[in-house]
This record gives sequence, C-alpha cells and structure tokens, in this order.
Amino acid sequence: MATPDQIKRCFLFFELLDDEIERVVKDCYVERFEDGQTILKEDDLGRDFYVILSGKVRLTKIVDGREIEITVLNKGEALGETVLPNESRRMTNIIASGTVDLLIIDQDTIFALYEKHPKIFGIIMLNLSRMLTTRLQQSNVAIAKMHERFRRAG
Repeated sequence: MATPDQIKRCFLFFELLDDEIERVVKDCYVERFEDGQTILKEDDLGRDFYVILSGKVRLTKIVDGREIEITVLNKGEALGETVLPNESRRMTNIIASGTVDLLIIDQDTIFALYEKHPKIFGIIMLNLSRMLTTRLQQSNVAIAKMHERFRRAG
C-alpha cells in the first residue's frame, strides 16, 4: 500500500488532506516493473490510471515503423489520465526506465468518489484539468519548435 507522503508528490492529489488521500488509495495497489519492461502498449484498451511512486517511465510512439520517444515522466508524475473521463485506447507505449513502482488506480475507484466523496472527486478532476492543460501547453511549444526546425531545414 502506498502512503499519503508518496502520493502527495503527484499533482493530481494537490490540496487533498492525508485522510482524503487514504480514502482514494485504499482500493488501489502498487505494481513493480523492471528496466525495459513494457507497462502499457499503444492502442491497448485502458481503465487504469497510474502514479509513479519510484523510478521513471518513457513514453514512446511507433511512427513509420520507428520508435520515437515522446517524453520521460518521473517520480510523482501521473500517466494514463485519458482513461479517467472514459475508457479509451492508450496513445503511447509506456516503458520502465530502471525499476519503477506504480500506484494503480482504476477508473471505478475514481468514479466511486463522485457519490461517496464529491469534494475529493472535484479536487481530483480540477487537478486533472490543470495537468492536461499544462501537458497541452508543453505539446504546443514542442510542436512550434519542430515546425521552426523544419522551416529552417526546408
């Protein structure tokens, strides 16, 4: 079982009290992955959300038969957030970089909070929207930089 101190590092749980975090994680579990192990595959159907408790993960995508690294996520960061609003296909491969411990939170656990603990659910959803906004902004900057490189090269 993960402790509230480990979970507090994740932005998704920002502004939650220890007892509120414990309510969320009591139905979750931790899984360990070894270096190079594929955690998720692109296009897999998903219902789980993950918080990195230790280690790093690489997000990759296959483009024209080649594996392209999209980003690296570190301890305290979350991934798999696209399954929270609805079950969806994974957009990237997720690969362990070193030994990685992940807190696994399934979609049902999050949505059970809606009825039982609406304040916790609301804070998590607000933090999710903040996290997605930040990632979208970072993606836009990266796309603009790529565009500029291609413009200069072309």
